[in-house]
Amino acid sequence: MRFDRFRTDVLWFFFKHSPRCPVSVKALNLFESDFGTTSLDKGDVHESYLVNVLEEKNISHHLTESYGIKHESPQVLLISKGNCIHHASHERISYAALLKSL
Repeated sequence: MRFDRFRTDVLWFFFKHSPRCPVSVKALNLFESDFGTTSLDKGDVHESYLVNVLEEKNISHHLTESYGIKHESPQVLLISKGNCIHHASHERISYAALLKSL
């Protein structure tokens, strides 16, 4: 994944996740169940990524450093035009809150 691709005029969604952490696994499962059959990709979100923070540390660190956000896991970020317009971690991760940011 090329980092310069994030700074475009489309939206990017990232879910940073640690498969070893029970809290992260639970947050991902809850998010996916809320997600249901609805898709973020309705022309609003160009790309979405599940970032394994254990295997993709460079991407995880790039995201937090580029947008001035403290690293947490689990964590969601919504990037638009080079700016993070929504981020949340742990129990604050909510599909409904993410949709409000669109």
